[in-house]
Amino acid sequence: MENVQTIDGDDFSRIDAVQSTEELKDVYQHFMLYHQREVVDMQNARTAEHRGSADAAYPGMDKRSGLKRAQRRTFYTVCRDAGLGGMAEKFGLTPSQLGTNMVNSHQRYETQQCTMETTELAAEYTGGAFQDADAVIRGVSHMVATEIAHDPQVRQATREAYYSKAKLTIRPTKKGRKEIDEMTPLSSLCYVTNKPVVTLKGDQFLHVWKGVQDGVLMIKLSMDQSDHSGSYVQEVRQLYCKDEYSNLAKNWNDLRLNTLHIAMEKLLYPMFEEELKLVLLKEAQDHVVQQCALQLRGYVEIVPFQRRRP
Repeated sequence: MENVQTIDGDDFSRIDAVQSTEELKDVYQHFMLYHQREVVDMQNARTAEHRGSADAAYPGMDKRSGLKRAQRRTFYTVCRDAGLGGMAEKFGLTPSQLGTNMVNSHQRYETQQCTMETTELAAEYTGGAFQDADAVIRGVSHMVATEIAHDPQVRQATREAYYSKAKLTIRPTKKGRKEIDEMTPLSSLCYVTNKPVVTLKGDQFLHVWKGVQDGVLMIKLSMDQSDHSGSYVQEVRQLYCKDEYSNLAKNWNDLRLNTLHIAMEKLLYPMFEEELKLVLLKEAQDHVVQQCALQLRGYVEIVPFQRRRP
């Protein structure tokens, strides 16, 4: 069956390697992407088994209670159920292989080039919700992007890059333009454009975050420029696309690059933006705690007052 993954040693290795809550979330979401349907079926089977025993003791009990609902259908599950996994396998690298390339920063796995044109292959998967080759290509691109964005190694490499390369842009809200003046602490933080987050000092972000909570500031974290020049996606492209000069390779590389843009810009960057905000807030709060502790230590170390003897 196409696009079906069995549980193997790699699943256990990923679990054993978990060292943080972020990594645990990555592994869990990766597992559930491929196995959520089976997990729900097993849970319902277990519930039905227990219910069978309970029915003997309580004949009038509602048999439907305790059963989990079917998995909510998403565009990914629509693509999977339509059999687009067959075309997804022709991208030349699995999401796991791409993740390994990204973590190692070189092309450990080389992309295998399909011998059919993208539109020609897509035409073999038309039908149902995908009535033409363009619809199939859009669907399979979303499907592969979702799988790339759920791979733990892809997330590990992209998270590290995002945390180190992200830039902060700050603007005042309509309320902020009225309330913030030169006398307020936020006056120097109102108009900031693409400030690298690694240059934030002390409790700066805590002041910014309070401005956001008070409704006077709005912030945006980003990594790549809007024109994609020197972007992280272009770096990953070198690890994903086929280094070959032909119309066939160009068309497949265009599809791979579009898929990377979806995985990064639509799925991963928004998630890491929210994560990084919490990380910066925690670091700023820790700085304040540390400074307060140093101040308190200074008070404790003051020599006690001693009366002079006459």
